[in-house]
Amino acid sequence: MKKLGLYIHIPFCRRKCLYCDFCSFVDLDESVEQRYAKALVDELKLYGKRFESHVVDSIFIGGGTPSLFRGGSIEYLMKSINKNLRIAKDCETTIEINPGTIDAKKAQAYKRAGINRISVGVQSLDDEVLKKIGRIHSRQEVFDTIEMLRETGFENISADIIFNLPGQNVESPVNDIKEILKTGIKHVSYYSLKLEEGTPMYSMFDRGEIRVCDDEDERRMYYSGRREMAEKGFLQYEISNFSLKGFESRHNLKYWNREEYLGLGLSAHSCLDDLRFSNTTDLDKYLKNIEFGKLEYETLEEIEKSEAEWEYMILGLRKTAGITYKDYEKNIVINRDRFNDKITALVEKGLIFNDGGSIRLTEKGLDLSNSVFIELMPD
Repeated sequence: MKKLGLYIHIPFCRRKCLYCDFCSFVDLDESVEQRYAKALVDELKLYGKRFESHVVDSIFIGGGTPSLFRGGSIEYLMKSINKNLRIAKDCETTIEINPGTIDAKKAQAYKRAGINRISVGVQSLDDEVLKKIGRIHSRQEVFDTIEMLRETGFENISADIIFNLPGQNVESPVNDIKEILKTGIKHVSYYSLKLEEGTPMYSMFDRGEIRVCDDEDERRMYYSGRREMAEKGFLQYEISNFSLKGFESRHNLKYWNREEYLGLGLSAHSCLDDLRFSNTTDLDKYLKNIEFGKLEYETLEEIEKSEAEWEYMILGLRKTAGITYKDYEKNIVINRDRFNDKITALVEKGLIFNDGGSIRLTEKGLDLSNSVFIELMPD
């Protein structure tokens, strides 16, 4: 049976963060929640028997802020998923939450729904920094939320930490890492702020109202955080992701391994049988399409073999384990001679390590990964 990942997008937030360019809205009420939850279920039903030969081994409920939904809505959604798809007994089922939007009652509902992994949007443990970036929670709410989740019985908890935020110095992120690891979490996503054009924070930066660190200090933040996690037994398995052994994100690994996944909900993306497609970003249009029984995509493209090979290379090299030679020879056919030459050149530059059994980025290559990926791009 083919394995399938399932992504569900819940595009609602209490307030949009200043740096966020994701598809999300702040006008959630109970009627909209009920209508949207039903649309998610109906969208899945519209695929009919398309996935009879698949087994879902990872589910990720992302946003937005999925924890704004009532616990009952998540239970309804998960019950419908289990009814309409074949779910693996050991399926990793994740929901993203923000501190301040969840209580013990809601966490218990998640448990009943079969959710077994929680991703907490921490971002920073400095109250002043949190205010600068538009977050709605405090540092204390982070600790209270994680403690409550552990008391409810959740063991597999991940935290998102952003470095190079306005108001931070070089020591700030590693101090956040030190504190968050003391809570007993199993996984950390640790990444640098990306100023996206069109966001309020981009405009603030452009007007000189905020500043971020230079490239050298940004790298120091990354290295120090990575070093701190390594000392506490966290393994780096991808450029921005770290975990204790056995707690890697199965769902995210699907993306990096170019495995199949289906996206449900507003703006959700899917990749099936070398077809890549996405839903509309217009909430009213999405709801009406589903209510009229229409699966209508905003984008739809067939991935050509040459492009698929390039994606396989850059996504695979994001993993610290890299790509095995066996998989390389299986997946790289059309451009093998070209990639062989590129790999040889990158080995000579000290950016790729090739031991005959696998191909992976060196420490220098991890740091300069974007340059490596550009080098591997089609001519």
